Amino acid sequence: MKITTRITTEEYESFLKWAQKRGKRWKFYKVCWTMIAVVRVLTMFAEVKSFNFEGLAVLCIFVCVTIIPYLIPKYAARHFLKQNPKITHIQTLIIDESGIESSSESGRGKLNWSAYTGHSELSDLFILMTSTKTALLIPKKDLSVEQIDTIRNLSVKM
Repeated sequence: MKITTRITTEEYESFLKWAQKRGKRWKFYKVCWTMIAVVRVLTMFAEVKSFNFEGLAVLCIFVCVTIIPYLIPKYAARHFLKQNPKITHIQTLIIDESGIESSSESGRGKLNWSAYTGHSELSDLFILMTSTKTALLIPKKDLSVEQIDTIRNLSVKM
């Protein structure tokens, strides 16, 4: 099967969010932020006798700092793709029983299915991991239903 595709910023952002949530650091941060939030809310309610501007300022800062990790993938994707425009080049993928051959303006290569260490499927793309830090992204927007089923079946065999 032959596919011609191009990665968009939104698809790369989706991949970064997926990678961030899989990381150990993300889980640790979620636990820490939850504990800090609970302690801060309890101390705020224990100290409230009248309007306290300091407590309101701390709460606003806490809310902003809590939201930032969710915004990072969007800005990281834009920055990374700006620094590495080759990732957004049109690429041609030839997928068969032996593996995936890719070619674009920047190069050409083939990996057998045994080279992929894992896979995942998001609503907008397939992620085929080649190591803990690298992956092949295949956007679904350019695929037919049959092609999606074929990739699912082949990636399960990994």
